[in-house]
Amino acid sequence: MKIVEIFKDGLTYPSNNWQNVLILGLLTIIANIVLVIPAIGISLNSIGFTGIVLTIVSIISFIINLIIMGYSFSIIKNTVNNIDTIPSFEIGNNILNGLKILIISIVYYIIPVIITILVAIASGAFNNLAQIIALSGGAISDELAFNLFASFFAVMIVGIILFIITTLIITIGIARFAEKGNMGAAFKFGEIFNTIKKIGWGNYIVWYILLFIILFIVVFIMGIINLIPFIGFIITLLVINPYLVMFSSRATGLIYNEKNS
Repeated sequence: MKIVEIFKDGLTYPSNNWQNVLILGLLTIIANIVLVIPAIGISLNSIGFTGIVLTIVSIISFIINLIIMGYSFSIIKNTVNNIDTIPSFEIGNNILNGLKILIISIVYYIIPVIITILVAIASGAFNNLAQIIALSGGAISDELAFNLFASFFAVMIVGIILFIITTLIITIGIARFAEKGNMGAAFKFGEIFNTIKKIGWGNYIVWYILLFIILFIVVFIMGIINLIPFIGFIITLLVINPYLVMFSSRATGLIYNEKNS
């Protein structure tokens, strides 16, 4: 399947079951709205109420996000197993799989985060920032300003590169987990790189770049729609956001299946 066909399939895939798109959208709305509830406690000047409510709604939002992550995983799983139908919601399995994806993500991204922090320390980024804070609004020398910019620029570049590399690997790792049904498959780096080799590094990177461009364009459009009071917020969370989740999950499964081409 050509890259263009993968995205064409992915973009039309969610429209095969608008009911599930809307269910996913409702979950997204609930996960976002519940976080607004603590504002009630703030308006009532009740610290105790705010703390209790914030704890409860945070747990609710966390669980709902696990469901969304787990459902996304089920789409990848169906796709890598050549099942074209959109999966049904299975709350228990969705939560469990969402938790597994979260664990895999933490394990993957913790190393880039640590390396980035070490680079920040080695480059003097924290030290430069501390010096500027210590000046408390006083005059900042050109040398200190330049050192701060240079150190943070270096940290940013390293962080972005590590994030991209990690994302390229974890994407295939999660797809392997979906196919094999074993979390360990997500960490077998030799087989992951072998899979990418079968897909073709060129094809995979082009797919990744195009996916990023599509998501960026849609997110930009979402930002414009969000300017419409209330209705824009509902449209983006109820339709566009879940559509993107289903599209990207389907596209991930399809690019993974290119290893068999």
